[in-house]
Amino acid sequence: MSNSVFFGAIVAFVFGIIFGIKELISFGGILILLLILGVIFLVGFRKMLIAVLCISFVFGFLRVSVVNKDSVLEKFVGKKVELEVLIIEEPDVREKFQHVVVEEINSKENIRITLSRFKDIKYGDTLKLRGKLELPENFENENGITFDYVNYLGKSEIYTTMFFPEMEMLESVQASKTKHYLFEIKEFAVKEFNENLPSPHAELISGILLGTKQALGEDLLSDFRRTGLIHIVVLSGFNVSIIVLMVMTALSSLPRIPKMIVGILIMTFFIIMVGAGATVIRAGIMTFLALFAKAFYHKTDLNRSLFFAGFLMILINPLILLYDPSFQLSFLATIGLVNFSPYIERKIVKIPGWCGREIISATVATQIAVTPLLIFMTGEVSVVSTLVNLLVLPIIPFVMLVGLIVVVFSKLPFVLSFIPTSVLFWSLEYVLHVVKYFSQFDWAVLKLI
Repeated sequence: MSNSVFFGAIVAFVFGIIFGIKELISFGGILILLLILGVIFLVGFRKMLIAVLCISFVFGFLRVSVVNKDSVLEKFVGKKVELEVLIIEEPDVREKFQHVVVEEINSKENIRITLSRFKDIKYGDTLKLRGKLELPENFENENGITFDYVNYLGKSEIYTTMFFPEMEMLESVQASKTKHYLFEIKEFAVKEFNENLPSPHAELISGILLGTKQALGEDLLSDFRRTGLIHIVVLSGFNVSIIVLMVMTALSSLPRIPKMIVGILIMTFFIIMVGAGATVIRAGIMTFLALFAKAFYHKTDLNRSLFFAGFLMILINPLILLYDPSFQLSFLATIGLVNFSPYIERKIVKIPGWCGREIISATVATQIAVTPLLIFMTGEVSVVSTLVNLLVLPIIPFVMLVGLIVVVFSKLPFVLSFIPTSVLFWSLEYVLHVVKYFSQFDWAVLKLI
């Protein structure tokens, strides 16, 4: 299939999804389009490109039409209810509370509940909840930009919420043995960081390496946002790409096929360990595919692979196209990494590789790709973002590596664990100092709306 037909089909499919979600065309319009398609086939296959575009558009529209948007629990909104639920995702622990996605046992419908952060719950627990069901509501940021929170939750089939309900533990079950052991490793690592490092250094390395969202505090999180560095705290595609790169480098002595198989297995275990959230899964797929194709194929093949991966993700859940910022940013960042990074790297070839030339080029490339969308979503742009990213991101792979060493050496005698722990502390101190210094300026963020 030629590139024009391939990319045209993907774009037409995307437009079909958009028209379906926004209900910009009726089923009558689709029937007319199908009639036109029939005429095209009768005229001859020389019009194949138009036929492929029409088919792709109709396919996208029809895919949205089968998305389940019905809520069984919505009729109980505003009422106090008693529900038995199963925790289906790892709790998202914040400074004062935790968000948990649960599945109501009878209806099999998802609910997002908010609990005190001190409630001892985990993935796989069965709970009895007593509280009032509510509908999620959209909200505005400080710049007046509305975040479509209703559809953001709706893409995950979450239509109701519950805040601080009474909770009773019914059964604490062990999930799959694989998840159980991997979660234990994660909990052990977080515990060791908390015991060996002060706050907020311990929380920062846990966020960078394991994706935990522990109590960094709203002020510090705001500083990370103002400097455009929030992505390193929440295990974004950048962190995942570093881990993929580290794994592939460690396996570089293996033949090509075994290296890819072992790399995929290691990354799969890592993704499960950090909670197997949709964001991490997508970031893992995109970055692994990017690095794989970058190593073995030409840029044209890589773009085809990335667009095909995006197509598969949208096919599985078409709502992420419009209502999942993490998918949108991950996709754009990867496109920037693939298409802009090689050009930038050639321009800075005088910078030695050991100084992080590849990371510098990747940083600038992804910043170029995602900045327009960030402005559209937030109404502001971080003036210092590129500079801060250039100052911080080159040492993040080192920080992650030392963090792993600290966990491995944590049970060794103090004289052996002291050095890596000290190195990790001062590395994190540098990151925090850069963030706090640049976030203090009023001009650090430029409001555009």
